[in-house]
Amino acid sequence: MRFSTQRLWAGLFMLLLVGAPGVLQAQSWERVMALAATPSSEFTFCNTTCYDAAGNLVVAGSFGGSLTLGSFTLTSAGKRDIFVARLSPAGQWTQAVRAGGTGDDGATALLLLPGGELAVASSFENSLTLGSSMLTSAGKRDIFVARLSPAGQWTQAVRAGGSEDDGISALSLDAAAQLVAVGSFVSPTVTFGTFILQNTIRPTNPLVTLTPTCLSLASTQPDSGLRP
Repeated sequence: MRFSTQRLWAGLFMLLLVGAPGVLQAQSWERVMALAATPSSEFTFCNTTCYDAAGNLVVAGSFGGSLTLGSFTLTSAGKRDIFVARLSPAGQWTQAVRAGGTGDDGATALLLLPGGELAVASSFENSLTLGSSMLTSAGKRDIFVARLSPAGQWTQAVRAGGSEDDGISALSLDAAAQLVAVGSFVSPTVTFGTFILQNTIRPTNPLVTLTPTCLSLASTQPDSGLRP
């Protein structure tokens, strides 16, 4: 089971429009780019995008084999790995980083944080290495939320989950600058730090809040049990 907000197959087209993001106006296509992994039997998924403070387009998803973005070449350690890359307004790749393990990993949620860091989230199989952080799944697919510095360094990562497939589909910030994550889980129970959610329907959708230091703070779920 894959958790994603948008899927584009290998040879996927990334389409950039003239004008500010989200502004509805008369527009024309400015640039069309292809992201393709090698060998050709592998796939590239572009799942989520955002803009950073400098106007760079940040792209995140998953890839198998090797992925070349300008002068950057990323190589998967397993089935599919996570990639996060920045594309300048001039159409140049200025940064590309990967993370992953032996299983099927990806990024499906991306958010620019007030300090310039990026929050990246999704699901992973088996184990996941993000810089110096190593996460281990409790089941098939577990949730991860990680921070990526403006310099392209993984600075922090936490996991959550249960015995089945769990994942994150969206990230946001609340008024207190706490990171809010929403997704779904199939596991009978999932653990977020000291909080345990019971699954009464399959799948179900939790809402999780993380402190600015990325420690689990609270978790809520409609029609389910919640206990510390």
